[in-house]
Amino acid sequence: YLDYSRGPGEWLPNRYGGNENLEAIDLAHELGAELMIVHPGALFSRHDSLDDYWRWQIDAFEQFVAHGNRLGVRLAVENMDVQSKKEVVKTAQDIHRITEHFAPGELGFILDTTHLGTEELNLALIDQMDEIAHVHISDAIVMPSGRVRTHLPLGEGALDFKRILAAVLPRLTGILQFETFIPPGNPDKILAQKEYLERILLELKHSK
Repeated sequence: YLDYSRGPGEWLPNRYGGNENLEAIDLAHELGAELMIVHPGALFSRHDSLDDYWRWQIDAFEQFVAHGNRLGVRLAVENMDVQSKKEVVKTAQDIHRITEHFAPGELGFILDTTHLGTEELNLALIDQMDEIAHVHISDAIVMPSGRVRTHLPLGEGALDFKRILAAVLPRLTGILQFETFIPPGNPDKILAQKEYLERILLELKHSK
């Protein structure tokens, strides 16, 4: 929806997903970006119609992809948090429901490892993807309560990144990007994350 300040009876569905998406593609073009990540919209309420959601979702992506094509900016859609009740695009089937609406390669896929929560869900999703345009990499762990702690530094969760990256790398056409939460003022911890990932990549290279 467009503006939260509207009163009863004044709400209008905004098929473009907000005031900012098309302008963000313009900015990506001005910055010389080759790829722009798009978070698919979430439900405003758990009682929203899924049929309406998917119709608006596809309509919005048609607008985004067409605008990106005109400017030479490729778009890619990210898998969202599996534990969120308002997010809809979480599985390979959900991703394909959007990407297969377009010509092959026209709309890419961004893997977010922490949004899937477990190693098994990561591997299952990766197995169903021919191409991965970009990866947001961070750790996760399922707590005894069932809640998933996300965006952890690598090695502080339960994800086996050697197995995950072994599946990702043959499909990866873009880059690996850290998306972990590290409080400001911790340059040593940031460097340690880089070294942690480099060790895994080196092990995978030598195991070929």
